[in-house]
Amino acid sequence: MNREEKENYLEQSGFSFVKHRLKGEHIIENTVKNQLTLNDRLRQKSQFNFGLVPSFVRNEFERLANQHQMGNREYFYYLLREDGADIPPYSHMDLRTR
Repeated sequence: MNREEKENYLEQSGFSFVKHRLKGEHIIENTVKNQLTLNDRLRQKSQFNFGLVPSFVRNEFERLANQHQMGNREYFYYLLREDGADIPPYSHMDLRTR
């Protein structure tokens, strides 16, 4: 089965291909749920930073992260989740702990 036949088969099975590629492979998106799998979502990375912030803000952030016994990234995800963001628990996202 060639690539075009595979794509047609998958589309008929309820899947469609996302326009971009990741590491030379198509990412398959489920059209029913219109949602990538967690592993596919974790592979798509982008730079995210706030630039320079006052030292006291960073110190407070780190203090609160330590108070919650979390790392900075884990605490950041926790804050987004608390405000309603659709982010799975950090233990599901950290590939080292899977």
